[in-house]
Amino acid sequence: MNKRKKGMSLTELLVVLAISAIIIIGSLVVYNIGWQSYNISARKAEIQRSMLNAYEIISEYTRFATEVSIGNSVTTDATVGTEYRVFYVDDNDILVTYLLDSQDNKSSLTDDFMNNITFTYNNSILNIDMTSLPLKTGDLTTEATVSTKVKMLNINKTETETGTLLIIRHFDSNKQNDD
Repeated sequence: MNKRKKGMSLTELLVVLAISAIIIIGSLVVYNIGWQSYNISARKAEIQRSMLNAYEIISEYTRFATEVSIGNSVTTDATVGTEYRVFYVDDNDILVTYLLDSQDNKSSLTDDFMNNITFTYNNSILNIDMTSLPLKTGDLTTEATVSTKVKMLNINKTETETGTLLIIRHFDSNKQNDD
């Protein structure tokens, strides 16, 4: 009499379980990598939107500025009553702005992700280059960057200036009083 086994042997079952485990682990690793990549991309897009909003505010102030000074520290001849506005990245990695005669009223233009901002003025064009901190430690490809230009309509100086701090005079009370 021929006895046939019905079902699978223990060896066959263990082989199927091992192959299934390898496939599941592999797909979880791929899913995890994809999820991390998505999170970095989503955060990078959020940071770039914030940088563009900051650019819009800087642009609003600088487009009709009557004076511009770019450097790496606040040194200016600003007198009390004039409207000098300062833009820079502070020690907490936040892009801030304030009126020079009232430093108590600092406004944050971004959250704490700014690594650097560079202003370059050349022939009535203000170049603004913003860089965030890397979203993944040590991976510079995860930095968010925004580079843009503003045409400054009321300034005719031809010198080229570069620095991490922008000081503009966006309202000239002396000229207004002379008219």
